[in-house]
Amino acid sequence: MINKTLPLYLALAITVGYPFLVTQKAFGQTQTEQTQPSTKPSLSVEESKAILEEIKQLNKEIEQLNTQAKYSQATPLAERALILYEKLLGKNHSDVSKMVNNLAILYQNQNKYRQAELLFKRSLSIEENLLGQEHPNVTYPLNNLAQLYKLQKKYQQAEPLLKRSLSILENSRGEENTLLNTSLSTSLPSNLENLADLYRLQRKYQQSEQLYQRSLEIKEKELGQEHPSVATTLNNLGLIYQQMGQYQQAEQLYKRSLSIYQKSSPKEDSLLTAVLNNMALMYQEQGDYQKADPLFKRSLEIWEKLQQ
Repeated sequence: MINKTLPLYLALAITVGYPFLVTQKAFGQTQTEQTQPSTKPSLSVEESKAILEEIKQLNKEIEQLNTQAKYSQATPLAERALILYEKLLGKNHSDVSKMVNNLAILYQNQNKYRQAELLFKRSLSIEENLLGQEHPNVTYPLNNLAQLYKLQKKYQQAEPLLKRSLSILENSRGEENTLLNTSLSTSLPSNLENLADLYRLQRKYQQSEQLYQRSLEIKEKELGQEHPSVATTLNNLGLIYQQMGQYQQAEQLYKRSLSIYQKSSPKEDSLLTAVLNNMALMYQEQGDYQKADPLFKRSLEIWEKLQQ
């Protein structure tokens, strides 16, 4: 039997990051933003164009470094980009909020949690001032701040943020928050699963199970039963049953999740390794090493390829 070298895969509660992109068209205020005092700097057309070009170049470099996990090298570039955004748009613009959020994520990835916390809070404040406290876009910084607290095991601080985010999306769901017209990262199911994962970490398995079940029902209805996102939720729910010792239910969910991933994805990825690893751990916990070993080996092989 091989030794387990992969960590137990945690249910997906991915930090929501805005893309490092700058809009090419002229920046303008939304109707909501126009109600705020204008602090936009007065710049000439030539100055604005020059700033936009520098931001565009910085964003390309930041994206590349971020993809390579070179967070310390990307940070000073993001700090420079933020200064330029503020010079172009003022300190209370939605695009400034997005850049603040991105910089916070870079700090978080370097375990610089205090700096990240201050920036996530600033992003939240900007969004609330521009859009109001109940706008769906406010859920971005709410979720990110909650995930930061969760990384630090500050569960009591994370829970009210996730509950508030969930409430906002539940109230707005009938208007604009179906999975068909928003990204999965801002959808109601993802928020349900972020809160579910928080409960899982606290071993509140029944509360976690209920939220995952609700997320699964929504995804199956709106995306279909064979969608990769459904497979992710099946894996997460299977992990709950595994940790409760309900191995038969866990096995059924893992097998279904694995089947969906294998059908929907032309190449092996980290999500597939997660399901394989969880299934292997489940069998190992039951002493069934004959089933566990090949799954561990396959999971490890895929994981090592992904690290190359």
